[in-house]
Parts: sequence; structure tokens; C-alpha cells
Amino acid sequence: MKDLLRRYKKRKKELLTLEQSLERLYDRLESVPTVSGKVEKSGDDFPYIREHISVEVPEPAEATRIKLRISEKERQRTAAQAEIDTVESYIAGLPEGLEKTILESIYLDDMTQEEVARMTGYSRSRIAQIVGSLIKD
Repeated sequence: MKDLLRRYKKRKKELLTLEQSLERLYDRLESVPTVSGKVEKSGDDFPYIREHISVEVPEPAEATRIKLRISEKERQRTAAQAEIDTVESYIAGLPEGLEKTILESIYLDDMTQEEVARMTGYSRSRIAQIVGSLIKD
């Protein structure tokens, strides 16, 4: 849990970056030039003779390259989201009290230990001790 808590803020930033990257990739996928291609289909009536029809398809090499990048970014996003969810459920599972308030403030509300110390009336070093004792493995 210690490593997950340490990586939490980094993962939140990474998740935002991944979302933006995915949005750009989906936009690029929509703007891939189309090329004419031929496909086979069976006839509508018996004896179902094979027919060739022309279709417009995205340029295969470019579309495939973008789709591979999208799947990699989706995989990274899923992993980052899983870590974030684990940390948030851990903090949510703590009993109500000062410790939970401190962890929520530092990790979920993105406050510094100094800000939490001012809020609670403790020193920054005491906040660090409390956080350290909570996240020991």
C-alpha cells in the first residue's frame, strides 16, 4: 500500500495525460484518409454466388498503427485507474477520525502536509509521523 500511496498523485496526473492522448488519437483515427477497397460477399439469393463490391475503408497501415497506440494507451489507463481505485478504496475503508481526514486531505484533496498541519493544529512533522505509521507495510 505504501508504494501505491506514493504513486497516487503521479497516477492521477498520468491519467489526465492519457485521457488527452486518447482523445487526440481518436480524432486522428477519424481523420485517417480513406482508400477504395474490394471485398467479397455472398449473393442475396440462392445459390449464393460470390460477388465483389467496392467499399471505402480507412488507410489500413495508418489506421492499424493508430489503433495499436490506442489499445496501449487504454491498457495504461486501465492500470492507472486500478491503482487509483485501490488507494481511494483503502482510504474510504479507514475508520472515521483524524487519520482518515489526514490521508484524504493529502492524497484525495491534494493538500500538502504543511496545509494539513495548519488545518489540524499539529506540526508538519507530526502529520508526517501519522502518515508514516498508517502506510507502513
